Amino acid sequence: MHVLLIGIPNIRGGVFNYVKAYIDVLRKMPVNAKVLEISSVNNKLNVRSLDKYDHLICIFIGWEETLRYMSLLSLCHSVQILELGQVIATPESLAPFVLGDILEYKLSLKAINFYKMLSRLMKSSGVKYNIIVLSSIVKDFLSSSVPSENIVVLPPPVKLPSLRELAIGKSMRRQYILDISRFTPRKRLEEVILVSHKLKTRHKTFILGYKQRNYSNLYYIYLTWLCKLLASQSVYLIPNASRKIKKALLLQSKVFLHLRPLGSFEIAVAEAMSYGVVPVVRYGSTAWREVLDKGKYGFSCKNIVECTEIVEQILTDKTLWEEESFRAYLRAKEFDYENFKLKAMSIIKSLIDMR
Repeated sequence: MHVLLIGIPNIRGGVFNYVKAYIDVLRKMPVNAKVLEISSVNNKLNVRSLDKYDHLICIFIGWEETLRYMSLLSLCHSVQILELGQVIATPESLAPFVLGDILEYKLSLKAINFYKMLSRLMKSSGVKYNIIVLSSIVKDFLSSSVPSENIVVLPPPVKLPSLRELAIGKSMRRQYILDISRFTPRKRLEEVILVSHKLKTRHKTFILGYKQRNYSNLYYIYLTWLCKLLASQSVYLIPNASRKIKKALLLQSKVFLHLRPLGSFEIAVAEAMSYGVVPVVRYGSTAWREVLDKGKYGFSCKNIVECTEIVEQILTDKTLWEEESFRAYLRAKEFDYENFKLKAMSIIKSLIDMR
């Protein structure tokens, strides 16, 4: 019997949606498998009871969860890790003098050291394993610790809007600029505010972000202060926006301005493109490389001046916007659930065949 063990920590948001989609695919697989879900918060699993299974596949969510259940590795025949967290960070990606970013950078270094240790352990024990990551940029980052053949890229799925919603959105479009993010310094949201301020014509700019009760709250206060300093009454900061507000702005906005330099995968950019919102991202960023396919879709900029000119051009040239909006939608379709399902099934089959 195949037993697939899912180590599920206290996850939320985009990570939860990814794991849910992956487990849904797993449950629909035509294999003789029993799925056990365990939580690090409330774990009542009897490890010794797993000895009776002839083939045990452990699937963990992230390196920290794997570390927590290291005792299971000696029982596993195959191991899979869904690495969905922010394990990738470089000194260049950090906002200067921000404690939260520095702590996250240190955490990414711990992840690298863990995967080096895991690679040596798996090699000596003969246990087959693979690590699923969100993008090729994360794969390149981890390749210094883990052989590249053990790293599989599986981008997150994007839920496409219905054709009816797109038809309604076509008549609702306004000269709006939108960004959906988290209120953390590494997102560089102050640059979005500066671009909006430098536009020749004032257009409403909406920044939707998840605001936690930590240093991101201080960053939100800083952004509010910056808007007041620039007397920028056209910028609206909306913390912890509801799904209804988010969808309404996706249907009405024309430009999605996202200037984060580095991340695991910019799902917000892909989702905006699925609504026909034209993306403008930082040149060389994760979004530019993974979502825009190295600039084949949308627009990219290297500085605030260039970014301002591009946004002005998109908002004033109706034909250009319509062409790029349609191309953005076509690109987003490549990340839909059906494509995710096919890739996930292939990965799961290869894992089950590791005997």
